[in-house]
Amino acid sequence: MSDDPTAATSSSPEMSFERLARLVREEWPAIDATALSQTNGDEEKLVELVAKTTGHTRALVRAQVAELRRLSRGERLRSWLADLDADDLVRRASSRAKELARDLEGQAVEEASRRIKQNPLTSLLLALGLGLLLGIFIGGSRRRE
Repeated sequence: MSDDPTAATSSSPEMSFERLARLVREEWPAIDATALSQTNGDEEKLVELVAKTTGHTRALVRAQVAELRRLSRGERLRSWLADLDADDLVRRASSRAKELARDLEGQAVEEASRRIKQNPLTSLLLALGLGLLLGIFIGGSRRRE
């Protein structure tokens, strides 16, 4: 099975049409299964067949078929997700989160280094001020004991 469930190459056109045909038969039960299979996956033939059978306009049927095609892709995604177990999903999510954290950490360190190089005096004064405040808080608590 492919790692990308939405990729067009993850299933054959025949499988894609089978899913679409199943949804078409659910949506319009009056459609003859043999006539549906004779469209050979040609969307225009499918639209024409549904329009003639149902009496709907071709534009309406075309929009509905497009929606059914999107639904059949969603079904493929659900099928792909069902094949994964919870441990695998957690492992993949954890791995991706760690990767993103490493990237963000590296970016933060690079940004801090850049700002320190741009403003060394400000950075030094800020560090001294923080050190002084920390010393007062720590030293102040020791004198009271």
